[in-house]
Amino acid sequence: MIDAILKDYLETGLETEFETVPVYMEQPQNLSREYVMLRMIDVGRINQIDAVTFEVIIRSDSMYHTALLRDRVKDLLLNAITLDAISSAELGGGQMQVEPVNKAYQASLICNFYYYEEA
Repeated sequence: MIDAILKDYLETGLETEFETVPVYMEQPQNLSREYVMLRMIDVGRINQIDAVTFEVIIRSDSMYHTALLRDRVKDLLLNAITLDAISSAELGGGQMQVEPVNKAYQASLICNFYYYEEA
């Protein structure tokens, strides 16, 4: 499952000596200070090569930390081609927004991956 591979890859890449940023596949019940969420929005196959599109939600408690985390996630996603299963990674649009109720900052990225998954 490409989503599990990318989730594990991001979790490992976002783990540091001082903190670990959790990565989810769905909206968490208990919102932590910051997290990353992978949401699959399209899946298909082009010339017998599997393709998937994710919206990646990055959330933190300040615009500065959200921007830093977004850049770390962007670098990791583009370097996902180092994984055996992934042959291509592309980043598309995204946006930054503020949730007015709890003052959380959220960025999103759109990512396309072409990959091979053994049956």
